[in-house]
Amino acid sequence: MIAGNDSCSEIYQCYAMGGRINFQSQNISLCHSLECVDPVIEFDYSGKENLADVYEAGVKSIIKDVQSGKRCSGCSMKKKMQYMPPSIKVITLNINTQCNCRCLYCCSHTADVNRSVNILPFLKQLEARKLVDRDCFFDFGGGEPTIDASFGQVLSYVSRQNYVIRVNTNALWYSEILEKEILENDDINIRISVDAGIPETYLRIKGNKQFDMVWKNIKKYRECTKNIAVKYVICKYNISPENLEGFVRLCKNANIDKIYIDIDHDAYTGQDKYGWSDYLESMLKAAYTLESLAEIYGIEALIGYVWTAGDKEQDTYDYNYVFRNADGGREVSSKEMIKLPAKFVRPKEKAPITYDKYNNIDELRKRLKDKKVFLYGAGYFGTRVYNLLKNHVNIIGVIDSDSNLWGTRWDALTVEGPDVLKNLYDIELVITSGSCNDIMSLINQKQLINLKNHIFYLTRADFDYYEKKNIIFI
Repeated sequence: MIAGNDSCSEIYQCYAMGGRINFQSQNISLCHSLECVDPVIEFDYSGKENLADVYEAGVKSIIKDVQSGKRCSGCSMKKKMQYMPPSIKVITLNINTQCNCRCLYCCSHTADVNRSVNILPFLKQLEARKLVDRDCFFDFGGGEPTIDASFGQVLSYVSRQNYVIRVNTNALWYSEILEKEILENDDINIRISVDAGIPETYLRIKGNKQFDMVWKNIKKYRECTKNIAVKYVICKYNISPENLEGFVRLCKNANIDKIYIDIDHDAYTGQDKYGWSDYLESMLKAAYTLESLAEIYGIEALIGYVWTAGDKEQDTYDYNYVFRNADGGREVSSKEMIKLPAKFVRPKEKAPITYDKYNNIDELRKRLKDKKVFLYGAGYFGTRVYNLLKNHVNIIGVIDSDSNLWGTRWDALTVEGPDVLKNLYDIELVITSGSCNDIMSLINQKQLINLKNHIFYLTRADFDYYEKKNIIFI
C-alpha cells in the first residue's frame, strides 16, 4: 500500500512528486533535479487521454518506486515528510525547443517549429481536477518561447488566471505580445540570458552578433516593467574582468536591478566534458567577483541553485516557488534561499587535455584557417562536416575508433586508427563524432599532450542548424 492512500503516512517525497510538471514536446516530466534521472511520464498530446488521469497515476507510480528504492536514491531534495496530495506549484513550458539563438550550453535550437503543441487544453484538464495551486508559478522556456505559435494565447490565458509567470527569453527580437501582457500584469517576470560583457564573447557563447540589439531590447522591456532580471551563465570563455565588469555596467545603464549568476548544466552533473564546461575554481571565483561587482553597483545578485549541487552542507533550491512578501505581494523565491558555496565543491580534477567547443561553424573555420586539420570521426556526421569544410580548410587526415573503417578511403584520404594521434604535431583536431567524451577520455588516458590546446568540437545540433539554414561560406 502506498502512502497516497494514507494521509498520515510519512514517505520520502519532494516537490517534484506531485508539486511540479514540465510540459515537453513529447512527454511530461516531474523534476529538474541535477542529481538523478528526471522522472518522465509518456504522454501523447494528439491522443485522447486526459492529462489529469495520466499525471495522478504517474505520481503514484513514481512515489511507489521511490519508497522501494528504485529511483531518486541519491537525490538531496528527497525528504521524509507527511504525504500530501498532488498540488502543482510549478509548471514549466518547454514544448517548442526551436530557438533563434545557439548558446554553447544548450542544444534546443534545431527543432521543427511544426512540433509545437498548444498546452491550453491539457492545462485546463489539470485545473478541472483542481490539481493546480492558485499560486502556481508558470515558467516559459524552450527554446525561445516568444517565437512559438501558441505563446500569445497561452501567456494571455495564464495571465488572466492570476498565476505568477516568468518568461525566459534571449531578447534577440522584441515581443510586442509580451510587452502588452507585462503592461497589464505585475505578476509577469522576464529573465534574459546575456552571458557576456563584450560583443566578441557574446558571439562566442551565443553564436550570433546581436549583442547591441539584445541590450536595446532589454532597455525597452525595462521601460515596461521592473520585474526583469538579466542572467549570466558562467563558463571558461566569459570569466575575464572585461566581461564581468562590462556586463554589470551594461546592466546599470539599462536600469537593471537584479541579475542571476548561474553555471552550465554539464559543469555540475558529474559528466566530465573535458574543459569547456568543467566546474573550475576560476569559474567559482568569477561568480564571486560578479556578485561583488553587482553589490558595488547596487544590483541584487541571485545565485542559481546549480552551484550547490553535490554540496551536502546546504539545501538545493531553484528559485521556482512563489512566496508572499511583507506587503502581501507575490514573488519568486528570495536571495536568502541560497548562496555561493563557501568552498570549491566539484569532486573531479580538471582533465589535463581539454577541447574548445564552438557553436558557430564559420568562427571555427576562421580558427582553422591556414592550419593542418585532422577529423576524428569517419561516420555519417564526420562525412557531412568534411563535405562542408573541405573547400575552406586544409584537411589532411581522418581518424576513427572503429577498426572496420581503418584503411577505407575518404576522397584522397585514408581512415586511420587512433594510434596515429601520438605522432601528430602541429595539427588541429576536430572531433566529428557524437562520442566526444569517449574520444577525450582516450586522449587523456594516452596522455597525448601534443594535442593540448589543439582540439575542437562542434555539436551535431549546431551543424544541423547550419545545414537547415543552407548557410554557405563566402
